[in-house]
Amino acid sequence: MQSSTILSVRNVCKTFPTRGGGVEALRDVSFSVARNELCVLLGPSGCGKSTLLNIVAGLHTPTSGSLSLEGRPIHGPARERGMVFQSYTSFPWLTVLENVEYGMKLNGIPKAERRERALHYIGLVHLTKFRDAYPKTLSGGMKQRVAIARTLA
Repeated sequence: MQSSTILSVRNVCKTFPTRGGGVEALRDVSFSVARNELCVLLGPSGCGKSTLLNIVAGLHTPTSGSLSLEGRPIHGPARERGMVFQSYTSFPWLTVLENVEYGMKLNGIPKAERRERALHYIGLVHLTKFRDAYPKTLSGGMKQRVAIARTLA
């Protein structure tokens, strides 16, 4: 029988070095996420939630412990994992549509396919009327939906 675990985090620790020795951000964090399961990280500001997400995304490495996605170790960023950051990450000189297409363009996806995908995900986040708008004209929530559409695309 095949395991339904898609993400495994085992004994992950993260210490950020400082002049005085270090700041422990995570200590022995372990959990698994099954396919189609929703997992929530909940805790006060500064407890390490974003640090853990950055490690899962491959943007930081753990000081110790291990992570795997579908049984493969996580070592650095990869296309099968996306991240929507807390701060707004859209390029101000690109429209909503161009922002959503951007990552696909970097990955060499043909223009017609990336346009179709971008329009699909823009529709899913209910921004079709704003596809030609620039980020400065969007609300904070709309900017986050652009980031979500870009990540999904």
